[in-house]
Amino acid sequence: MAIREINLVPPEVLSRRYVLRHVYLWLGLLAFSMLLVGGFYAQQSGKSVTLKGTAPALNDAAADLGAKIDEIKQLQVRLDALSRSQSIMDIIGRQKPYSELLLNLSLQMNERTWFKTIAATSGAGPDRSVRMLITGFSRSNDDLGDFISRLTFDPSFRDVVLKYSREAKIALPGREPDDLQTAIQFQIECKAK
Repeated sequence: MAIREINLVPPEVLSRRYVLRHVYLWLGLLAFSMLLVGGFYAQQSGKSVTLKGTAPALNDAAADLGAKIDEIKQLQVRLDALSRSQSIMDIIGRQKPYSELLLNLSLQMNERTWFKTIAATSGAGPDRSVRMLITGFSRSNDDLGDFISRLTFDPSFRDVVLKYSREAKIALPGREPDDLQTAIQFQIECKAK
């Protein structure tokens, strides 16, 4: 024998439950959708309120930042001026006076060597030493060699280089112009400490 299902609930009640179940499901989905849309709207409107509130704060921060930048630029200009004056003071402080250099140079001369020109230029690099170019005459190569060796061993001078030396006929001071003497003409380059 077969068992049959017997439904004791009337079909009107079953159809009403079926409809109510579907209505509640769709109402719940609609309410959930409305909550999502409302939450999204509330979040966006909250952001716009905070952005409207931060706009004046951002303007104030930008103004403060501009003032700080101007102050930094003024300080940079002052710092550049101070560094320029400091570099000038360093140059003045490091270099010996030219009179002291000329005194040391004259102490190294011998009585048979004399100068025609002395040119001195101050260096601008990190070395900042005085570069000297000396041209003159000497009675002989031995006298010139003696002068160069004295100049080389003097601690006030360094990098002593003989650029050239050659024989020349010159008129000595105090003598007649026709009385020409043979002398050694030279050019020396050195640096003074």
